[in-house]
Amino acid sequence: MRWRCVKSPNCVTRLAIGLVLLLFCCLTAPSAYGQRAFLVTYGVGEASWEWFGHNAIWLEDPQQGLNHVYSFGYFNFDDPGFYWRFIRGDMKYFGSSSEVGREMAFYRQSNRSIRVQELALTESQFSTLQALLTEAIYPFPQYYDYNYFTANCSTWLRDILSETYGETLVSNLQNTESSDTYRSLTLNATANHPLASVGLSMLLGPAADQKISAWESAFLPVLLANSLGTMQINGEPLVRSDVVVFRSGADDVVQDNQPIWLGSASMAGVGLLSMMAILWLGGLGQTQRLWPSALGLTFLSLLGVVLIFMGYLTSHSVVRNNHLLLIAHPLWLGLMPIFGSTLQKWSWWGCVLLTGLALLWSIGLWGTQDRALSAMLMPIAVTLLWVRRQVADSSLRSSA
Repeated sequence: MRWRCVKSPNCVTRLAIGLVLLLFCCLTAPSAYGQRAFLVTYGVGEASWEWFGHNAIWLEDPQQGLNHVYSFGYFNFDDPGFYWRFIRGDMKYFGSSSEVGREMAFYRQSNRSIRVQELALTESQFSTLQALLTEAIYPFPQYYDYNYFTANCSTWLRDILSETYGETLVSNLQNTESSDTYRSLTLNATANHPLASVGLSMLLGPAADQKISAWESAFLPVLLANSLGTMQINGEPLVRSDVVVFRSGADDVVQDNQPIWLGSASMAGVGLLSMMAILWLGGLGQTQRLWPSALGLTFLSLLGVVLIFMGYLTSHSVVRNNHLLLIAHPLWLGLMPIFGSTLQKWSWWGCVLLTGLALLWSIGLWGTQDRALSAMLMPIAVTLLWVRRQVADSSLRSSA
């Protein structure tokens, strides 16, 4: 989430938020000590950094005058070198706390759902939770190394709650089997943004296709909330109440399956259409046929450069060993007509070898990485090899 300055809401908004929170407090049973803690889960927003939702811990203790939410995942676009550090995977984030009324008003005005779950805590556990949150945020700001899957707003709360409740919570989450992967959850969360989903799927390597537990899937706030909502510790529910105090019109529910448009069949359709376009344009004449193949060669080459850079020259470890490098790689540049016949010949055979290995992956005989995008890129690669071979043979005949 981006660091922001929340303006004071108007009186009507304050009254509405106050009434909702008052109703919620009346419906939930107070703890024996007047201390209460809640996991607050916010729905998705419009900005790219809001697509995965957000969450916070709300602590309430009248004796301390405490009524604040604590959350992580804040960053500042204006930090020097932010964008370059973002590209390199060197992202510094921090946590913050805010008065609960202002926080709720901000998310309500942003049309983001607000789900509040009261946590079952003893007085000792409440004190532990408060101390852990305070230590993680103050002195402000305390920067930490951000990671999309292992160190974000939700995993911070997961880890702090695990320290509060002890090994029981950890073992429950780690031993809960899941059919999800980092890739499937990422694509589901970005299903309403097709171009972003395709781009992210291209970047994610085989590490994103390993089955993960409920502990790991808790990098998504809604899944952490769902897991805690069904959990029991020592035979007692961990969540005393679960109330949606504000529901937006946005879809903030993680889907069970990848978006259908990103399946192998639809990607193969895109690849076949691209292949037909290259072949059709290539048949128009000697000059015209150079343009579609040159565009295809440039696309695959540049994609390969991006995959190499992101996977091996940055801290984005989840991009490494990407099988798409068998199809998209800089060797395609050697087939450009601006180069001599010798370089084109050796580049062509190199591309044939890599494409053959990629074919084994595409049909499921090798590798663990999701194969949907190979169905799109493979027809393009094969077509480019065929077109460049035809052009080379035509040039030889002309020379003869």
